[in-house]
Amino acid sequence: DCCRVMIVRVVCVVLLVLVCVSGGRAHEQHKSEDVQADWSPLVNLMQQGVARGVFPGAVAAVGNASGLLFTHAVGHFTYGQPAPVTGTNPAMDVNETLFDMASCTKVLSTTTAVAQFVQRGELGLDWKIADPRLLGPQFAVNGKASITVTNVMIHSAGFPPDPVPNYWEPPFGCPATSQYHPDEVFN
Repeated sequence: DCCRVMIVRVVCVVLLVLVCVSGGRAHEQHKSEDVQADWSPLVNLMQQGVARGVFPGAVAAVGNASGLLFTHAVGHFTYGQPAPVTGTNPAMDVNETLFDMASCTKVLSTTTAVAQFVQRGELGLDWKIADPRLLGPQFAVNGKASITVTNVMIHSAGFPPDPVPNYWEPPFGCPATSQYHPDEVFN
């Protein structure tokens, strides 16, 4: 059952990525007359994920080179709690739901770029980061000489969290640290 939950989570992340790659906006309908598919297994999987508490909500999009073929939304933004800024818990909306994709950039951008470089022979996973073709010998200080591309990609390079102290710790000096739901101020 734990494996099934993990598979559902992975599938949902992939679906979320598809939404973002497609621009994050669509209408809940078939977009191409040449592809008629039964999307009910996908919709059922999404509904099961919400029902089992795997995620509070999701938006899926399926497309090809011609454009979007199908989109669908299920669930809500949170697990029944009101959102900190709006105080509401609206349903997911194919046309309006926006997602923070910060952690997905590792998969969408970095991993894809590294895979392409490796395929073309322009990068080796066993190359040291201090290799002159990469960051060079100046990177090798403080015990970093043996760190490879693989170490960096799988988070086994041994780098400490940045910054120290962490953003959420009072010594960092952010006045919003003491607030449970800090205001979203971007300046």
